[in-house]
Amino acid sequence: MKLFKSPQNILVLLCVIIGGISLTFLSILLVKFFIVSGAFSMFYDNPPEPKIKYSEFDYKVEYSINGVDHTKNGVIKCKYEGVKSLGTAGKYREWSLVTSDNVDRIVLWDVSDRDFYTSDGDKITEFYLDIGTGGYYMNDETSLNYHGVLGGYVSYKYVHPKYNIEVQGRTKNDEALEKYGIYIDSWEIDPPIENKFY
Repeated sequence: MKLFKSPQNILVLLCVIIGGISLTFLSILLVKFFIVSGAFSMFYDNPPEPKIKYSEFDYKVEYSINGVDHTKNGVIKCKYEGVKSLGTAGKYREWSLVTSDNVDRIVLWDVSDRDFYTSDGDKITEFYLDIGTGGYYMNDETSLNYHGVLGGYVSYKYVHPKYNIEVQGRTKNDEALEKYGIYIDSWEIDPPIENKFY
């Protein structure tokens, strides 16, 4: 064949073959990148916006620490923060949630200066009531909706020894009373609102 007799033709053919293989390889990498990174979600439609974008919810928690009764009253503030991407899982409406103490939980007892430990020996820094997410209170079933661990449990934060970061845990109410002297007697939080999405 005349095609393979000239070194220039062989070089051109090799360049075409290597270029084709390289383009195929880059295309596969690009598709994998889009799948893994979730970049495909930029092509998804945004979920509709909520009619009500801000609301407040009163709460009251009655609890005891070492036999002494305490009552904590306050407000949970929920606000629409826009649309966020979950990668290939699509997009969702994001809600912020803060209490009167400017945190995302109802803090019952700061024990960072005490020696309380989990069953694994990790230092507990705080006991709190887990109240969930803003999406729950704003009645948004398509957001990252979580109603919290209300009733029957006391949540706590502890320091992870290996990574030196705060981690969350929980213990049954009776166990919390026995081990740490804290017990949640009752809690009341305004119910979720009725909301519409356009």
